[in-house]
Amino acid sequence: MTELNRRQILAGAAVVGAATALLPLGMSSASAAVAPAGGQAPGFYRYKVGDYECTSINDGARSFPMPNSFVTNVPKEQALAAAEAAYMPTGMVTVPFNPQLINTGSKLILIDSGNGVANFEPTKGAVGRTLQNLAAAGVDPKSIDIVLLSHLHPDHTNGIRAADGSIAFPSAEIMVPAKDWEFWTSDENAAKAQSNEMMKNYFANVKKTFAGIDDEVRMGQGGRTRHHLDRDPRTYAGPHVLRRRVRQFENPDPVRRHQHP
Repeated sequence: MTELNRRQILAGAAVVGAATALLPLGMSSASAAVAPAGGQAPGFYRYKVGDYECTSINDGARSFPMPNSFVTNVPKEQALAAAEAAYMPTGMVTVPFNPQLINTGSKLILIDSGNGVANFEPTKGAVGRTLQNLAAAGVDPKSIDIVLLSHLHPDHTNGIRAADGSIAFPSAEIMVPAKDWEFWTSDENAAKAQSNEMMKNYFANVKKTFAGIDDEVRMGQGGRTRHHLDRDPRTYAGPHVLRRRVRQFENPDPVRRHQHP
């Protein structure tokens, strides 16, 4: 497994530092190997950040009764009212899943991969739409150069596998946060989590998802231990966007942090 330091992962004018480290020095979109696609359609949304074309790919959404501890800084009633005001079903919360595709001009970088196409039929199409919406956006999975996983929860990682279990992005380098990888691949941590059914399943899912490719995974700093891998697609000195779900945690133990139902 190849380790990268934070400077290599996050430095410079790239969608992430990892992309910068892999691009030839001085390359710009003017010498693009991957032309911007332009255009919109249901299932994805394109926008520009500097010279980069960004595409938000819809993997679907899950709606479920709001757990009592889902929102911790306001009463549940207030959280439910806010959810309903946002057109969510009464008493429910809806969580969307949207991997991000970044076209740097020379590389195609997918940030997170969704729930996986294997979950499409079991959820009656609620999730697992990333591959079909990439196709709708005119993107061949084989053309993606890097899959950057912000953290190792199933709704971010499972999409690296196709329906038959093969790698969905066969040409891509897969990159993960070192701290998340260290936590989720630890037999000691897995043993501690056996009493928690959700966490037990999460550990099993990491082992299954990365089986046979763990030695090919590339690591960098980031992850849910302190923050997700940065998404910073700047090619200019102005304000930037795409800082999605960046968080700080007082307690760095993933077993005790926020968990998706």
